Amino acid sequence: MIYSTGIDLVEIDRIQKGYRRYGDNFLNRLYSPDEIGIIKSRKANMIVTMAGKFAAKEAVMKALGYFFDEGVYLRGIEILNQPSGIPYVRLPQKTDAKMAGKKILISISHEKKYAVATAIICDEV
Repeated sequence: MIYSTGIDLVEIDRIQKGYRRYGDNFLNRLYSPDEIGIIKSRKANMIVTMAGKFAAKEAVMKALGYFFDEGVYLRGIEILNQPSGIPYVRLPQKTDAKMAGKKILISISHEKKYAVATAIICDEV
């Protein structure tokens, strides 16, 4: 069963401007250490990776908004990758506990100027 969905579209230039202006402070404010490791490992596509992960965080937050009144922060929503490259979500422990029996599926895509992501909260299979 699908409980909720979220989608987000981000201009890649917007992320690039934020990173140019604030550097690592920008990264540390929005991304976890594990995410930063992934982002920095993709030197040629670092900004695109940041934009895709940002869009995914926003999409997850929108999907979670259906369930929660309390705040869930962008930095706490981690968008990581399996060894195959497939993205997955790691939530803060408190939020994850409330998701018992459910999982979040995400998809991320980029094209020239934009990154887009969707999140679907559904039953565990």
